[in-house]
Amino acid sequence: MTFSIAAAPFVGTHGSVVGETRVGGIPVGIVDFDARLRGVELHAEGMPYARTRRYGDPSDQSRSTIETGDATIRLYTTPRLAFGIGYGVIASTTDRIAPPGSFTSFADGVRLELHETFDATPTSRLELTVGGLPQAHGTLHVYPGIPGAPDRYDPEAGTQIDAEIRYVARARSRVSFGYGVRYVNQTISYARSTAPADHNAGILPFVQFNLRL
Repeated sequence: MTFSIAAAPFVGTHGSVVGETRVGGIPVGIVDFDARLRGVELHAEGMPYARTRRYGDPSDQSRSTIETGDATIRLYTTPRLAFGIGYGVIASTTDRIAPPGSFTSFADGVRLELHETFDATPTSRLELTVGGLPQAHGTLHVYPGIPGAPDRYDPEAGTQIDAEIRYVARARSRVSFGYGVRYVNQTISYARSTAPADHNAGILPFVQFNLRL
């Protein structure tokens, strides 16, 4: 079993129902857990908190909080190649200053994954992972922020595509360090009109600390 924690700046674009902004280095933390028994591995990871800077029209400034998580069972067809199936969640909350209000989006779905490992040296390896949620479904909850105005609920649907390359080098018997880059593209739209409700796309270069439990 291995526990890992990574630090990564997110560089890309973030969009919500109130507009889109370029993101130039939001600090992001990523935690993950791996447990393998012969040809079966459980891989779980999450980005518990990422928050954008203010964006939008000066009269309608907004800020968003983004959270994601997934858990996947990887089935190894060879010692190095695995196919995974699991569950993923995409959640975000956008707070608006004026007029006040907020939008909370939650979508989930089945996660599919392809994972391969290559030995680089006796104490290091290269890992490639491609995965995503082919279909995610959820609900956008709108809080108007106006006294007497009712909340609104709208169905959503979307997808996520992600890819990662990671190099891991063992420093001690139980400790290793990794670095690499991840690409993520999440698109959530209104189910009825297909208008975009939430979109995150960009890269996360990261450094990682791994501890074998």
